Amino acid sequence: MKKGMSRRGRRGHRERQFGDGTRLGILTFSVSLASSAAMPFFLVLSLALFAFADDASLKNESIRGRSELARAASADGLVEESIREWQLVKRDDPANVEATKALASAPKPWVLDWDAATHRKWVAWSEKRRAFCGDIARRWANLASERDKAGDRDGCWEACQRAFGLDADCQRAHELLGEAKHDGGWVTEEIAAKRSRGLLELRGEWLPAADVRKQRMVWADAWELHSPHYTVRSNRGLGPGRSVVVLAERVHTAFMRDIMGIVDAPAETKRLLVMDFATLDDLDAHIKAEHQGGTTPKGVPGFYSPGEGVHLTVLPEGSALTREEVVLHECTHAVAGRAIPLVGWINSRANFWAWEGMASYFESTESRDGKVVAGNTSVIRLKLAHDELADGKFTPLAKFVALNQEGLGKQYQQAAGLVHFFLHWKGGMYREAFIQYFKVVATGMSDEKSFEKEFGRGAETFEAEWKEHVMEFKK
Repeated sequence: MKKGMSRRGRRGHRERQFGDGTRLGILTFSVSLASSAAMPFFLVLSLALFAFADDASLKNESIRGRSELARAASADGLVEESIREWQLVKRDDPANVEATKALASAPKPWVLDWDAATHRKWVAWSEKRRAFCGDIARRWANLASERDKAGDRDGCWEACQRAFGLDADCQRAHELLGEAKHDGGWVTEEIAAKRSRGLLELRGEWLPAADVRKQRMVWADAWELHSPHYTVRSNRGLGPGRSVVVLAERVHTAFMRDIMGIVDAPAETKRLLVMDFATLDDLDAHIKAEHQGGTTPKGVPGFYSPGEGVHLTVLPEGSALTREEVVLHECTHAVAGRAIPLVGWINSRANFWAWEGMASYFESTESRDGKVVAGNTSVIRLKLAHDELADGKFTPLAKFVALNQEGLGKQYQQAAGLVHFFLHWKGGMYREAFIQYFKVVATGMSDEKSFEKEFGRGAETFEAEWKEHVMEFKK
């Protein structure tokens, strides 16, 4: 470990920063160095100005590089990527004229038809971005190292955070903060050493890993994992819990991208909760304790409760859905419930098909080399939508859209196919109207007139197009 920041000092410093927020580098640099009475004022000032120059130089290079990436993404039709890079340019340069104009005129970042040619462009662009981010991250880490040697702990930490913003796996920056990589993640060197000796933490004690894993199977001591948007509790095991985290974040990306620019989602103040129960008995005990003595729904592998979060359990025997599809379905409900706050009651109202249809559609969410896409018609729900329509097993749309939860029953396949139609038909021509309609449904304030009000025409007028669209799904 480099001199200038002890392990305790680094950890304590990070805790203070997370609690107090990030401060401007030049101010913290000056305060940190000025605390040394032996250092002449002119040297303090010189070092502060030098640090500011380094900051400005790296920020300017980052702005230039991201601007080039944004232009390249736009030229290749990668709208989502272009928007993200321009947003990052604006973060560092709020007055940037080019970024402001580009964001104001950008089309919606929808992914309608992610074909092989588009994917190749995305892979090539992503490699350029990865190389650029890695280079700038290493340079921020080098600057952090210089600040560490100079005794500027605040400046070191801030430069490391800049490095992580470009490359979350930046080794030099993690090492400067006294962290080591273990089991795929970065932890303090102390924790890494204990885990290497076969120990795991439980309630503040370090115990043999086998004992901890056994105890974590008890719901009260379940594993707890945190990601940017979710907290996942699981007594299935650490691996299954991590899988839920990955799927939850994936569908969060897909859903929020589709509503961007149409739904003004409130600021996120806390993570969404996902509870992954290893057995039906665990779920049943939780429901009785937390839901006024209720009972576990029969044959249901998961459900979403607006007041608490997602509940997952074992798949019923003979389930057509995979565990992954159940996770995607219920986590869609969770992110939709936060993006569009509930003010009424969805279940008893007409148009309930859209609530379940949206979650069923996003069961198709997948990652292709890191690019999140949705709408693959080879998933089971959309296959069944095709097959049931081909067999004449469907409800006419005029009647279908008026159904509440009880009336909808198990017609999730038709709901999924209808959502796919509204989102993808002829380049997404109905997509914005559908999302506006879904917004009304998700608030719990829809009625029998909501469909025609949002689309400007009755549901029956879409029937021929809907059937044509679904019959084109891959068999």
